[in-house]
Amino acid sequence: MFGMLMAVGVILHLIVNVISTSIFLLASSRNYPGGEALTSLQYSRHFDRNKPVSVYIDNYAAQTGVNRFLQWYDAWEYNKTENLEPSQLARFDFLLIGSYTESDIVNFTAANFFSSHQMSYDVE
Repeated sequence: MFGMLMAVGVILHLIVNVISTSIFLLASSRNYPGGEALTSLQYSRHFDRNKPVSVYIDNYAAQTGVNRFLQWYDAWEYNKTENLEPSQLARFDFLLIGSYTESDIVNFTAANFFSSHQMSYDVE
């Protein structure tokens, strides 16, 4: 009887553990908007994976999830040079830009990069 009770307890513990781990994994994945943005960009442009595409990653995006493990395509240039002027960013095909200080990053990027880039994705 005790062995049966222990077996049921172990099985229930494993089930609860798997469910809670799944919930916490989903929650923690939402803590990295930079990583989500890069993953979404690469997924939406997977047909360009062998073309020379240049992606600028600003400091905010780099601190919020972008890392070497997410840089899937060898043909793509991933540039993390800091303090570039908006005119220097015009050469990049895609910009991953965020801000700790701008409350409305969508309007900020539209105002500063409207002539060279169009917004295709934003992460809250």
